[in-house]
Amino acid sequence: EISEKVKLGTKALAGQWLAYGVTRSVTKRSVMTLAYGSKEFGFRQQVLEDTIQPAIDSGKGLMFTQPNQAAGYMAKLIWESVSVTVVAAVEAMNWLKSAAKLLAAEVKDKK
Repeated sequence: EISEKVKLGTKALAGQWLAYGVTRSVTKRSVMTLAYGSKEFGFRQQVLEDTIQPAIDSGKGLMFTQPNQAAGYMAKLIWESVSVTVVAAVEAMNWLKSAAKLLAAEVKDKK
């Protein structure tokens, strides 16, 4: 059995989010975990777990016909927004990642 994967366009996904309503709670966990290294992929999981799945389970999220795509759409918007808004946290995260790579390489060379 071959099933086609349905892919919604951004207009349909935006419409789903407008119907649901984007509140602070939709974005809060993603923004709060940014400084700990969370990125767009992690945001997708968080939006799915914290917002979309509970909404579907309670009957309030019937507009989310493709939950993973809706989560990915919102995650991308959150990622783009925090990358411009929370610049210091993103820069600090990038610096820490670079420092960790250098340290790991140095430790590996000494073995």
